Amino acid sequence: MKPWLPMAQLLDGRSWLARVKHRLIKPTLNIEYAKSAQALASTSSATGEVHALILLEKYATICGYTTQIINRSFLDEVELTCMNQHCCSRVRFEIDDVMAEATADGAHLLNFIPTCICKTWEYGAILDHYQLRTAARSQVRLMDHIDQGIKIMRSRHVSTIAQRAFCLHPLLQGAAERADYYATVKAGADPQAFDLAIEYCRVANAALSTRNLTSVAQIELSDISDVNEMLIADKVQNRRDFQRHHEGTHERSAALTNYFNLWMQRLTITPQRYAQLIKLL
Repeated sequence: MKPWLPMAQLLDGRSWLARVKHRLIKPTLNIEYAKSAQALASTSSATGEVHALILLEKYATICGYTTQIINRSFLDEVELTCMNQHCCSRVRFEIDDVMAEATADGAHLLNFIPTCICKTWEYGAILDHYQLRTAARSQVRLMDHIDQGIKIMRSRHVSTIAQRAFCLHPLLQGAAERADYYATVKAGADPQAFDLAIEYCRVANAALSTRNLTSVAQIELSDISDVNEMLIADKVQNRRDFQRHHEGTHERSAALTNYFNLWMQRLTITPQRYAQLIKLL
């Protein structure tokens, strides 16, 4: 097996992995931050706010976002939206918070901006694995499962580390994939994300659709809430795709309908809540 490296590339031509390694450690940024913080501290509030927003726009780009002022005259908020059209990361900040971070003694605005999920090692890993491939039956992008699953998790305020773990599960869940990727993922992924993904695979594999499930009592959940949130994202997204593309036509349609119904009950996802979640997709 040849060495494995994510395919996404930096604008300057370096690999995605190099981008992760070098992302927040450019010396020139630290110098510019120091100068900017000093300048902001000595200016009026209005001028300082303009400077802070300029800084936010510049460094949000480094972290993978574009910036947009939302209802400026009412809410004083800035929205950060991922520049990757398929990624669902979106964060809002109050401008006062941006000002405080930009003017604080020794503050680093990059620490205030979360790294977009699409810039993490874990997202790059699954992107490299799936690339532009589609499902054989539905022709849906395989990456849709990840992107839409993360969207569900974000709507439920699930931790970023769990979202990163969710990116890993297709690389570890099947026997063939685990044989190919286990060592690479263990070496490259965040250790906590790796452990969550392994626990997810243990729980999910104990109740696959190939089992003849007849009761929710046959479905074990994890003692780790983040893992159960990963299961919610997985089952809701998969059920929605099944209903859209396969229900009534798949040779195991009745069995799969029952399978997803049992998982929804076990995860306490009511029909009303399910309808709300799939509206996000």
